[in-house]
Amino acid sequence: MSESEQARVPLVAPDTAPPAVRAAYAEVARKRGGVGHLWQAMAHSPELMRRVGAVGEYLRYDSVLPDRLRELVTLAVAGRWACAYERAQHQPLAERAGIDAATRAAVLAGQVADGLDPLEAAAVRYALALARDGTVDEALAAPLYAALGPQGLVELTVLVGYYSLLALFLNGLTVPVEA
Repeated sequence: MSESEQARVPLVAPDTAPPAVRAAYAEVARKRGGVGHLWQAMAHSPELMRRVGAVGEYLRYDSVLPDRLRELVTLAVAGRWACAYERAQHQPLAERAGIDAATRAAVLAGQVADGLDPLEAAAVRYALALARDGTVDEALAAPLYAALGPQGLVELTVLVGYYSLLALFLNGLTVPVEA
């Protein structure tokens, strides 16, 4: 979806936002550097935006998960939900994390790309299964638990849920991708 297309709810422009929204924008932008269309659509519920933003901030900047693994999982979820917005936002982050174009394309297509290390491949399989089926079997979870421990497995699972939440929000409200 292009920037010129309309979201199902009006985007709340940062420069004309009411004070409660401006305060929420400041929290969301603190580490992200700005508030894109995702947050401008979510601004109709400033408290929800703050809380969702805080979860995302933790997952992106403070989680125990390595950046590369996080971006692979995020792309797997974006591909699962055909979320153009997540794809556009996370392709550059994945590239900065050292994920080449062929690997990004494969993961977005729902495949476990060749060349992933065993932990990355297991995380992508886990994300794809969880986003597809809503559950995973022990054969997928056990190696991740062994490698990441309970905190890592919890954060990986929340990562899949968080980006699924955002993808469904973005797709459901037809939030346009920034130019």
